Amino acid sequence: MQEHDESGTVRHAVAGLEVAYQAVVQAIAEITDPDTAFGAASEVGGRLRKMREEVADIRTRIVGEIWQREELSLGKLAARIGVSKTRAAELAQAVKQQQKKGEE
Repeated sequence: MQEHDESGTVRHAVAGLEVAYQAVVQAIAEITDPDTAFGAASEVGGRLRKMREEVADIRTRIVGEIWQREELSLGKLAARIGVSKTRAAELAQAVKQQQKKGEE
């Protein structure tokens, strides 16, 4: 039951993020000065890129946890997380880099 509650919390937060994103898009669309609108859009783009990078790091960490805890081959990891074997290999490499970075 806890897993369902946790995923519901995430879905609720994502829905709030979507609402906030739409408000930002609308606010930028309403800016009449092109330079100001461009600056606002650039700022939002930068923040969204940072968020995406942070989520990618989280996903990589989680893939590493699954891969190591379940002691999976790359093929089985790929099937477990629903990606190609090539993508699983890329993620495994990212996991190793992330772990190496954490050791420094």
